[in-house]
Amino acid sequence: ALDQGREVFAVPGRVDSARSDGCHRLIRQGALLVRNGHDVITALGWAEGESEPVTGGETGPADSVSVEEQRVLAALDAYPVDIDTLARKTGLESSRLLDLLLRLELVGLVRQHPGQMYNLVRR
Repeated sequence: ALDQGREVFAVPGRVDSARSDGCHRLIRQGALLVRNGHDVITALGWAEGESEPVTGGETGPADSVSVEEQRVLAALDAYPVDIDTLARKTGLESSRLLDLLLRLELVGLVRQHPGQMYNLVRR
């Protein structure tokens, strides 16, 4: 893309994860660091009115999220975590944890992956 004069965007990952090596290498080579959709809109020179504004940043607990759900959200991040690890981190029983994860998934705060792996959905 750089050879063709096109913009290259990269979303940084965790510094302690090998999964982030590719995007970090792109950033070192001159790719534009992207934190949210607004960064892309700005870099491409699109006017705010031309598309829906996209917000980014951390997903924080909403007013309607219970204390237990907040505990689950705090134990999650962008990388999928298995149910046993979540149970240890939160101190919740697996049955209760599964109920809370389903509720959080239904409101769009959590995503389930195969093998009972869960991650936080960024907004």
